[in-house]
Amino acid sequence: MIRFTWVLAAGVLLGGCASAGFTPRTVDCGRLTPVPNPSGRIELASLGVSIVPPQGSRWCMSPMAADVFSFGTHALMGKYLETAPTQAEAAHTLGILVMSAPPPKDAKLDTPEDLLAVAQRMLGGSGRFRTVESHVIQDSSLGADCITFDAILEERGNPRAPGAVLQVVSRQNHLCRHPYARSPTLVLWGASERYVQGTVSPPSLVDALKAEWEPSVRSVQFLHPR
Repeated sequence: MIRFTWVLAAGVLLGGCASAGFTPRTVDCGRLTPVPNPSGRIELASLGVSIVPPQGSRWCMSPMAADVFSFGTHALMGKYLETAPTQAEAAHTLGILVMSAPPPKDAKLDTPEDLLAVAQRMLGGSGRFRTVESHVIQDSSLGADCITFDAILEERGNPRAPGAVLQVVSRQNHLCRHPYARSPTLVLWGASERYVQGTVSPPSLVDALKAEWEPSVRSVQFLHPR
């Protein structure tokens, strides 16, 4: 259950840019699918939810998997590059993740802190990631048993940024027990920005593009089984 898929999905936007033989080009979605703008609600049946994509001109969608889906954008999206970006430029991404999973067999789900620990395992509970700080509240506004949390994490050993310490800033993350699933299911979603520590000055992407990602994160609705 080691994840961080929303960061990886956004990260492929500049995959290979720093390699030898760089070809000048405008940064686009590459192997991902551009999000139509405007775009209507998308049903993610295998995740048991629907979501409205971010309403902006520079977002991309990852391929749908059984238990995860993401939107992503990049600090350089839409810009024409004549030379390969630096490591810090290539690593700066923003993504929206939606994923689902059964509760871990050994996990406690009794308190907000228990649920936060499960969320952190789903997001990336490996030696690469360390939680710097987190703020969690219990949240019943979505019609389910949920927590809402913000978090800051550090990532080390990322193969796309060797030797760098990456900072991951997550906003408006939600972890809920799906209220309609036939078997116990947790659904996790939220927005997150990643960058090399010390290289981003305000406003960061997560702040500058809040008007695009926040309505999308807030739009998630639970689907009834069919």
